[in-house]
Amino acid sequence: MDRMSRLSPILSLLMDLETAVERGESVAYALRAIRSRRQALHQTQEMGLNLWIDDLLLSWERGRPARAVSAPGDISLQLAEILDEGWRGASVLRQLSDLRAYAEEQAESDLENFVQALPLRSLIPLLLFQLPSLMLVLLWPILQKLVRDLG
Repeated sequence: MDRMSRLSPILSLLMDLETAVERGESVAYALRAIRSRRQALHQTQEMGLNLWIDDLLLSWERGRPARAVSAPGDISLQLAEILDEGWRGASVLRQLSDLRAYAEEQAESDLENFVQALPLRSLIPLLLFQLPSLMLVLLWPILQKLVRDLG
């Protein structure tokens, strides 16, 4: 479970949902179980997703589709549409698997973009702090000589 806590919250939810649907659980039951398990583990870093699950379940209890609930991202919006189909009794395992694969690709792409930007980000402290001090160390003797010669 420690490894799961480092995943993207939506990817973790998709994996949990896919596993639950593979076991034959209904979408609503699986969401309730996932929500209660996350509450028991005090996973506060996923608070937005937990609130979204609560709103989704409340929407279903009121007879409204999950699409009516505002989703915190494009993957969540697609997931809401899939969950609506599952709530109506349709088989959604293949769609959940496809969406999980898409979410994994997105996560890998985001990570790759972040890693590509790291060298440029690491230059900022170098330019702001180390370069001026290096210039001062190199130019100080020249400045002292210049002041002595002029004075």
